[in-house]
Amino acid sequence: GKKSLAYSLVFRAPDRTLTEAEASQAREAAVDKASELGAVLRSVPKPYLTRDELLAMPQADAKLKDDLVALGSVETDTVGRS
Repeated sequence: GKKSLAYSLVFRAPDRTLTEAEASQAREAAVDKASELGAVLRSVPKPYLTRDELLAMPQADAKLKDDLVALGSVETDTVGRS
């Protein structure tokens, strides 16, 4: 039979924020490598959310917002507090 596995991947550069194109390219490379090993992607993933969309989500908690600020992904004054 088949076995279902789920993976969560985080792509980071030590010196800068990756562009969406760079993150997408890294994800595609990971999927391609898994395919070479016999893995099958069951569905087309949803598009990634932008930082602004993520921060605008009601469930984006203060810790996530603090982490994004600490990483330099967003400016402090753009992060809303609830």
